[in-house]
Amino acid sequence: MPRISPFQIELTAQERGELESRAVKYTLPYYQVLRAKMVLYAPQGLSNDDIARCLDTRREVVSQWRKRFFEERLAERSYEAMAKPFEWKFTRNDLAQLMQRLAPHSPTESALAA
Repeated sequence: MPRISPFQIELTAQERGELESRAVKYTLPYYQVLRAKMVLYAPQGLSNDDIARCLDTRREVVSQWRKRFFEERLAERSYEAMAKPFEWKFTRNDLAQLMQRLAPHSPTESALAA
């Protein structure tokens, strides 16, 4: 008996446009393109198994992203936030303080000579 997802998705015109744009972008990371395609297939009535087969991925992955889209729609956390590179939050002052704290623990010349 085929599984039927409890998360039935209906897209607005704006959501469909955004997802279709993501699905064909060469500049996005592949996982974002794949997620967009998963969500685009869902309103067509395809099961998670069928979508997974079409995209050569696992059913659990499709299920996870169908559910996440159902709950959050196009929330930043799901898509754009994951693509942002990690940024250090240190200022020059923070770095200077760190260097001062580490300085007493640095080996001295006398310790190196021994």
